[in-house]
Amino acid sequence: MGRCRAAGWAAACDVAPAKGYEGWQPAHFTLAARMDDTVSGETADADGDGWTNLLEYVTGRDPWREETEPLLTPGMVKEGGASFFVVAYDRRAELIDTVVLVEHTSDFAAWTTNNVDQARQVTPAAGGLARVQAWIPVAEGAAAARLRAFRP
Repeated sequence: MGRCRAAGWAAACDVAPAKGYEGWQPAHFTLAARMDDTVSGETADADGDGWTNLLEYVTGRDPWREETEPLLTPGMVKEGGASFFVVAYDRRAELIDTVVLVEHTSDFAAWTTNNVDQARQVTPAAGGLARVQAWIPVAEGAAAARLRAFRP
C-alpha cells in the first residue's frame, strides 16, 4: 500500500509497485496496449502463438515472442506398482495471484483435475522459475493433458 505525507500545501505519496499480473503487464505492454484487452488482456494472445497472455505470464515467457517450445513435457513413471503419466512445466516461482492446474481428458470433450497430484515435485529452475511435475494415474485413462491458469 502507498503512504502519503504532507509537504506544505502539497502531498508526496510512496506507491508500492504492482505485483503479479498487473506488475508484469507494464514490462511487456505499452500504456495504449494495456488499455486494450484484446491485446494485453489475460485471454488475449499478443503474438498469435496459441498461448494466452496469462499463460505467458505464468510460464515466464515474452507475450510478443512466438513460442516454439512445447508448454508441457510429458513422461511416464512407475512408483509402488502404479504407473503415472507425468506432465512437467515451468512456472514463476513466486506466483501470487494465479492458480495453475493440469487438466486431463480421455475424450477431448470433458477435462478434469480428478486424481491429479498437481505439484508432486517442484524444483528451482533458472530465471526465477520453478519446474513443476504433475502426476496423473494411468488408470485415469488420460489421452491428453493441458495447463489451465486463472486468477481468482
